[in-house]
Amino acid sequence: MTTKNNKPFYLIPDDISIYVSGRIWHEVYPKVDPSPFIYKLYEEIDFESYGKGLNKFYFTFIVTRKENKLHQPGRYFSRKKRALEVAIRLPYDEVYEASQAATFRMLEAAFLEGIDQIGEVKLAEPFDYKSFKADVAKIFEDENWYVNAVPELPEGEDPAKYLDAAQTS
Repeated sequence: MTTKNNKPFYLIPDDISIYVSGRIWHEVYPKVDPSPFIYKLYEEIDFESYGKGLNKFYFTFIVTRKENKLHQPGRYFSRKKRALEVAIRLPYDEVYEASQAATFRMLEAAFLEGIDQIGEVKLAEPFDYKSFKADVAKIFEDENWYVNAVPELPEGEDPAKYLDAAQTS
């Protein structure tokens, strides 16, 4: 896979608008892996087409034990940067017990819930979050969308090669 500038897409490119991360307890990783979201949404979603109200959408999955008080769900909007950060907590015990497929159904639901929060923010300009959500939901209709979403390095490739290229471009 390449970026929109035909560069190999093994690192997050500069022109990405949808960032997905996680605060993930080690027992549920790699079952809870935000990487497929990053790659698939970059490939399939034209974020700018929904309007100028948002430049960036930062989403964080929180899958930690109940006693972890450090990572809390929430929302933060920067009007100046037109960036929205949303963090959604998933029930640790349910995720721990779930299959890979069931876990991704929970992650998908949480991500769509995060998109709904765009509608709760007063944006200076329009952003069609309902169409954004519908387009993301359409991706999730393929039950195995996440299986091959993350590109693999060609055999024998040194990942440092891409780090060096990213730092010089």
